[in-house]
Amino acid sequence: MELAQNEAHAYRHDFLGTEHLLLGVISEHDGVGAKALTSLGISLDAVRSRVIELIGSGESPPQRCLGVTHRAKRSLELSAEEAAQLGHHYLGTEHLLLGLVREGDGIAAKVLAEFGADQDRVREHVIRVLTTH
Repeated sequence: MELAQNEAHAYRHDFLGTEHLLLGVISEHDGVGAKALTSLGISLDAVRSRVIELIGSGESPPQRCLGVTHRAKRSLELSAEEAAQLGHHYLGTEHLLLGLVREGDGIAAKVLAEFGADQDRVREHVIRVLTTH
Protein backbone atom coordinates (compact mmCIF):
# COMPACT_ATOMS: atom_id res chain seq x y z
CA MET A 1 0.00 0.00 0.00
CA GLU A 2 2.85 2.35 0.82
CA LEU A 3 4.41 1.74 -2.59
CA ALA A 4 1.08 2.56 -4.25
CA GLN A 5 0.82 5.79 -2.27
CA ASN A 6 4.37 6.69 -3.27
CA GLU A 7 3.45 6.10 -6.91
CA ALA A 8 0.36 8.32 -6.63
CA HIS A 9 2.45 11.10 -5.05
CA ALA A 10 5.20 10.72 -7.65
CA TYR A 11 2.68 11.33 -10.43
CA ARG A 12 0.99 14.14 -8.49
CA HIS A 13 -2.35 12.41 -8.14
CA ASP A 14 -4.68 13.18 -5.24
CA PHE A 15 -6.29 9.75 -5.42
CA LEU A 16 -5.16 6.15 -5.16
CA GLY A 17 -6.51 4.00 -7.97
CA THR A 18 -5.97 0.50 -9.30
CA GLU A 19 -3.24 1.89 -11.53
CA HIS A 20 -1.24 2.98 -8.47
CA LEU A 21 -1.73 -0.42 -6.84
CA LEU A 22 -0.39 -2.05 -10.01
CA LEU A 23 2.58 0.32 -10.12
CA GLY A 24 3.26 -0.57 -6.49
CA VAL A 25 3.16 -4.29 -7.29
CA ILE A 26 5.63 -3.96 -10.16
CA SER A 27 7.93 -1.60 -8.27
CA GLU A 28 8.66 -4.42 -5.82
CA HIS A 29 10.77 -6.41 -8.29
CA ASP A 30 11.47 -9.22 -5.81
CA GLY A 31 7.79 -9.58 -4.92
CA VAL A 32 5.72 -12.56 -6.02
CA GLY A 33 3.40 -10.30 -8.05
CA ALA A 34 6.22 -8.87 -10.18
CA LYS A 35 7.82 -12.31 -10.55
CA ALA A 36 4.50 -13.78 -11.70
CA LEU A 37 4.15 -11.08 -14.37
CA THR A 38 7.73 -11.64 -15.50
CA SER A 39 7.12 -15.40 -15.70
CA LEU A 40 4.17 -14.60 -17.98
CA GLY A 41 6.68 -12.92 -20.29
CA ILE A 42 5.40 -9.45 -19.43
CA SER A 43 7.89 -6.61 -19.22
CA LEU A 44 7.44 -4.63 -16.01
CA ASP A 45 8.83 -1.56 -17.76
CA ALA A 46 6.27 -1.93 -20.54
CA VAL A 47 3.45 -2.18 -18.00
CA ARG A 48 4.70 0.94 -16.21
CA SER A 49 5.00 2.84 -19.49
CA ARG A 50 1.47 1.88 -20.54
CA VAL A 51 -0.03 2.89 -17.19
CA ILE A 52 1.77 6.25 -17.29
CA GLU A 53 0.66 6.77 -20.88
CA LEU A 54 -2.96 6.32 -19.77
CA ILE A 55 -2.94 8.32 -16.53
CA GLY A 56 -0.37 11.03 -17.13
CA SER A 57 0.87 13.25 -14.35
CA GLY A 58 -0.92 15.87 -12.30
CA GLU A 59 -0.03 19.55 -12.41
CA SER A 60 0.94 20.01 -8.78
CA PRO A 61 1.56 17.86 -5.71
CA PRO A 62 -1.61 16.80 -3.87
CA GLN A 63 -2.55 19.12 -1.03
CA ARG A 64 -4.64 16.58 0.86
CA CYS A 65 -4.74 12.94 1.84
CA LEU A 66 -5.23 10.50 -0.99
CA GLY A 67 -8.76 9.30 -1.57
CA VAL A 68 -9.04 5.65 -2.55
CA THR A 69 -11.18 5.02 -5.63
CA HIS A 70 -14.10 2.61 -5.55
CA ARG A 71 -12.32 0.20 -7.90
CA ALA A 72 -9.16 0.28 -5.78
CA LYS A 73 -11.23 -0.48 -2.65
CA ARG A 74 -12.91 -3.36 -4.47
CA SER A 75 -9.52 -4.65 -5.65
CA LEU A 76 -8.26 -4.61 -2.06
CA GLU A 77 -11.34 -6.54 -0.89
CA LEU A 78 -10.78 -9.11 -3.64
CA SER A 79 -7.09 -9.27 -2.70
CA ALA A 80 -8.03 -10.19 0.86
CA GLU A 81 -10.34 -12.91 -0.51
CA GLU A 82 -7.51 -14.23 -2.66
CA ALA A 83 -5.18 -14.38 0.35
CA ALA A 84 -7.80 -16.29 2.34
CA GLN A 85 -8.42 -18.72 -0.54
CA LEU A 86 -4.71 -19.44 -0.68
CA GLY A 87 -4.62 -19.95 3.09
CA HIS A 88 -2.35 -16.96 3.63
CA HIS A 89 -2.54 -14.72 6.69
CA TYR A 90 -0.90 -11.75 4.99
CA LEU A 91 -1.66 -9.52 2.01
CA GLY A 92 1.21 -9.66 -0.47
CA THR A 93 1.84 -8.39 -3.96
CA GLU A 94 0.59 -11.70 -5.33
CA HIS A 95 -2.80 -11.17 -3.71
CA LEU A 96 -2.94 -7.57 -4.91
CA LEU A 97 -2.19 -8.70 -8.45
CA LEU A 98 -4.92 -11.34 -8.30
CA GLY A 99 -7.38 -8.81 -6.87
CA LEU A 100 -6.57 -6.27 -9.58
CA VAL A 101 -7.14 -8.79 -12.35
CA ARG A 102 -10.31 -10.07 -10.73
CA GLU A 103 -11.76 -6.57 -10.32
CA GLY A 104 -11.79 -6.39 -14.10
CA ASP A 105 -12.79 -2.79 -14.85
CA GLY A 106 -10.03 -0.56 -13.50
CA ILE A 107 -7.06 0.79 -15.41
CA ALA A 108 -4.86 -1.93 -13.89
CA ALA A 109 -7.09 -4.75 -15.15
CA LYS A 110 -7.31 -3.19 -18.59
CA VAL A 111 -3.56 -2.76 -18.88
CA LEU A 112 -2.93 -6.30 -17.67
CA ALA A 113 -5.47 -7.61 -20.20
CA GLU A 114 -3.63 -5.74 -22.97
CA PHE A 115 -0.56 -7.76 -22.03
CA GLY A 116 -2.49 -11.04 -21.98
CA ALA A 117 -2.63 -11.37 -18.20
CA ASP A 118 -6.09 -12.79 -17.59
CA GLN A 119 -7.29 -14.12 -14.25
CA ASP A 120 -6.53 -17.78 -14.95
CA ARG A 121 -3.03 -17.16 -16.31
CA VAL A 122 -2.14 -14.80 -13.46
CA ARG A 123 -3.38 -17.29 -10.85
CA GLU A 124 -1.40 -20.11 -12.49
CA HIS A 125 1.81 -18.08 -12.50
CA VAL A 126 1.32 -16.75 -8.96
CA ILE A 127 0.96 -20.31 -7.69
CA ARG A 128 3.97 -21.40 -9.74
CA VAL A 129 6.12 -18.62 -8.25
CA LEU A 130 4.87 -19.39 -4.72
CA THR A 131 5.70 -23.08 -5.03
CA THR A 132 9.20 -22.44 -6.37
CA HIS A 133 9.94 -19.75 -3.78
